[in-house]
Amino acid sequence: MYKLKNKKDEIVPFIKNTAQILIAKSRKASKEKRWCVRLLILKARQLWCTTDAGIDYLDNWLMHRNKEVAIRAHDKPTQKEILRKIKYTYNKIPAVNRGDWIKREKPHAWYDNADEISFSNDSRIRVALDTSWTTVSSLHITELWKVDDAEAVMANLLPSVPKYWNITIESTAKWINYLYRLWNDCVWWDWPYDTLFLAWFHDDTYWLELDEWETEVELPKQLEHLHELDITEEQKKRYKAEYGKLDRTVFQEYPSTPEEAFLTSGEWVFDVQLLKKLPTVPYKEDSKYPWLRIYREPQKELFHYRGVDTAEWWENWDYSSIVIRDKQNKLYATYYRKTPSDELMEVANYLYEMWYTTTNMGIEKNGVWQASIICAKKYYWFDNVYRQEVYDEKTQKKTSKIWFHTGRNRKSIIELFVALIRNWDMDEFDDRQKNEMYGFVYWTNNKPMAEKGAHDDFIMWDVICCWMIESRPYL
Repeated sequence: MYKLKNKKDEIVPFIKNTAQILIAKSRKASKEKRWCVRLLILKARQLWCTTDAGIDYLDNWLMHRNKEVAIRAHDKPTQKEILRKIKYTYNKIPAVNRGDWIKREKPHAWYDNADEISFSNDSRIRVALDTSWTTVSSLHITELWKVDDAEAVMANLLPSVPKYWNITIESTAKWINYLYRLWNDCVWWDWPYDTLFLAWFHDDTYWLELDEWETEVELPKQLEHLHELDITEEQKKRYKAEYGKLDRTVFQEYPSTPEEAFLTSGEWVFDVQLLKKLPTVPYKEDSKYPWLRIYREPQKELFHYRGVDTAEWWENWDYSSIVIRDKQNKLYATYYRKTPSDELMEVANYLYEMWYTTTNMGIEKNGVWQASIICAKKYYWFDNVYRQEVYDEKTQKKTSKIWFHTGRNRKSIIELFVALIRNWDMDEFDDRQKNEMYGFVYWTNNKPMAEKGAHDDFIMWDVICCWMIESRPYL
């Protein structure tokens, strides 16, 4: 029924590709789960997601009355192109459609301008840079990463959509920004959107024909992770060709995972290819604290080490975190949430009561570390808080401080942490932590820290934990 122009400028029937089929399935699943579509799509380039949305909306208008739909474009050229495609497809629809034994007359467009098209059945679609002025039944947002002040724009847009109507966001990724934080929140907390990642191999045209003598594509070490993907040798050959032209930039331009989509341009502290090979560690969520993950049951005979990082701006964006490992760097438990000091120490006490009693806990010194110390003093296990020896050059005496401060040693202890991973002496990580590792880079001053807009809370408390294990602190 619907026709459009393909990349070769040929008029062809609209047939959903692999990516568009996955979108349709995800929309259906989201609607069954939430009674409406709430979907965030992170995608590779040129998968025709917006075209699919436009035709789906067009189909909905023609079959139903009083539908108000809006597509929020990220720039003027895109806005014009989306509306042009919709109008082109509409004009190619026959005046009378006799499908499914039902005679349907095509609603005529009684109002048509540069921003919208309205039909005689009182349905309308609007494609604009600002759609917040009207209430709509479905909202589609394109390329969120390109939107200036995206967080404020979203806060202004969302109230225009009633509670049980549909919102779909689709975007490629670039650097660490609001989209990065929104994606991680949705993945970790399953709120406020369901998520769908569309990789480069979901593009049906992305392949190169093998030569007659080729049966298997030989991949360089940097691309060995492709063998673990469910893709053809023809697709591997195309990706290898792109790698030859783009080098490591190919991971961001043609991502295989969400983490690759957000890769930064800086020099990575962690080996990205090694991160992809790290195993996924099974866990169970605690019934009392859903953000607490238990990887192993507590063992009394083992001594455990615990790193704690307290959120400085927990109400907005910073995270508090706890990790527990044993002397062999095996992972036992993790906690990660926007939590103030008193609640964080409640979780710490809860973990002690779970028989993690033989635990040395290090609290990182930051802007709010004293609040955590004050809260910790209320509990019987306070004596187990790590004391760091500090040498006072004036008095020429050593004093014991109840905190862990990286200070000038930050780079050296992070290098120790990196070496443990590189040598496979540590291979068990929370997936939320692995996500942070992709955005952990050397800044211009050669200081290892999170890319602007990213987190390193998970990394730093694990660094603390590993440093305590290696230095064998006293209680």
